[in-house]
Amino acid sequence: MVADEEQLRGLADIAARHALPIISDEVFCEFLFGLESFPRVAATAAPLVFTLNGFSKMFGLPGMKIGWMAISGEESLVKKSVAALDLISDTFLPVNEIAQFAVPQIFAQGGPFLSAYRNWILKCRTAAVDGLQGLSFVPPRGGFYITLRVDRDEEQLAADLLERDRILVHPGYFYDIMPDHLVMTFIEEPHMVHEHFERIGRHVR
Repeated sequence: MVADEEQLRGLADIAARHALPIISDEVFCEFLFGLESFPRVAATAAPLVFTLNGFSKMFGLPGMKIGWMAISGEESLVKKSVAALDLISDTFLPVNEIAQFAVPQIFAQGGPFLSAYRNWILKCRTAAVDGLQGLSFVPPRGGFYITLRVDRDEEQLAADLLERDRILVHPGYFYDIMPDHLVMTFIEEPHMVHEHFERIGRHVR
C-alpha cells in the first residue's frame, strides 16, 4: 500500500496534536505502480519527520550498508534532532569510508540500472496480479509485496504452501495484519511469479 496525501495529512494532524515525531521509511519509493509521484509525509505540516532511504532496494545493494536520513519540520525540533544524531553517529555508527566514497559514482552511473530494474519489478508485479485473477485483494501501488485476505488459518495455509508447493509466504500476524492474511513478495523471474501465484490462488479459493 502507498498512503495518499489525505492519509498523510491525517497522520500529520495526529503527530501535531500529540507532539509525536514521524519516521517515514521510503526505501521502496522508486517502485510505484500507477502513480506519477510518491506522496511524502515530509511535505505535510507534521512537526518533526525523519525520512529514511538507502541503496538496499534502490540499486539492489544491501551489502553496501549505505542509507541516509533527512530531517524536516519545526526548526527548533530539527536542530535538536540533528545534534543528537550527530552524537550518535560519531559515537556508535561510523560508516565505511570506502562505501561513502562510492556513493557519488553509484548515483552517477546507476541511472540505467535503476530504470531497467523498475521495469523488471513492474513485470513481476503484473505477473503476480495476473496469477491471482478471480480473487479479491488490493493490487499493490508500490513496493515488492502483495497482501491477500484468506478465510482459513493463515499459519496453516502458509505451512501447506511450503510443504506441498515449496512456496514460502508469511502469515499476516508477522506484520500485525489482522485478521487472516498472507504476505508475499513477487520478486522472482516473471514467468515463475505467474505460476507460483496461480498455485497460491488455488490454495486460497
